[in-house]
Amino acid sequence: MSDRESWGGGEDAGREGRWQRDAPDRDDPRDAPDAGQDAGYGQGGSQDGGQDRGQDTSQDRGQDTSQDRGQDRGGRPDREETRDTIYVGTKPFMAYVSTALLQLATLPTITIKARGMKIVRAVDIAEYLSRKDDIPCSIGDIRIGSEPLVSQDGKHRNVSTIEIEIKKTD
Repeated sequence: MSDRESWGGGEDAGREGRWQRDAPDRDDPRDAPDAGQDAGYGQGGSQDGGQDRGQDTSQDRGQDTSQDRGQDRGGRPDREETRDTIYVGTKPFMAYVSTALLQLATLPTITIKARGMKIVRAVDIAEYLSRKDDIPCSIGDIRIGSEPLVSQDGKHRNVSTIEIEIKKTD
């Protein structure tokens, strides 16, 4: 580590774990005396003839500004897609239950997906929804499988997966 850089965490506790500079670097534009002023935070101080460099529009970069730009650049289309799948992770149990209830209010079926150690939680969510008397739903198809993954240590592992379909019964 050089004498110009140190591991952060002292005065600037909000940026813990990042590199901090002890001395300004001439090549870095962030170290300029008016670095924060021309982005709309202060009065004047701009060296670019009064233009605000903080506002970067797509016209300045020569990109298309049309409404359908998601299709042109390979992004997602601008149409609304149905969200009928719940991926179980580390959120609290009732967060998944409430999400499932919100989706069941508008959709006839939803799918709860989980893998690995979260399969137990996915089964609990499905059972909770099906056993509640005031929730008119039942468990439909259950699909199990495995996915090949590469772990952090570089080994190939198979991870179990489950998909539980919940159907609205009226």
